[in-house]
Amino acid sequence: MFIDFLPMDKAIPALKERLKKNKKLIDLFNQTPAHGIRTGVNLAVEHKITMLEAEVTFLEKTIHHLLHSD
Repeated sequence: MFIDFLPMDKAIPALKERLKKNKKLIDLFNQTPAHGIRTGVNLAVEHKITMLEAEVTFLEKTIHHLLHSD
């Protein structure tokens, strides 16, 4: 909401760092073994992956927009 008040030379690298961390987290969660009959655990891991993927998509679009808007 307040990105307009930040210098882009600070904001964009911070967004890229968050993007990088989220991609690493997705890789980590994808390595989580299935918990057999523990459906709740499996669903929680899948939920986390889904939310991270949504944020990755948002960050990629945001970074692209900020780099190409003048």
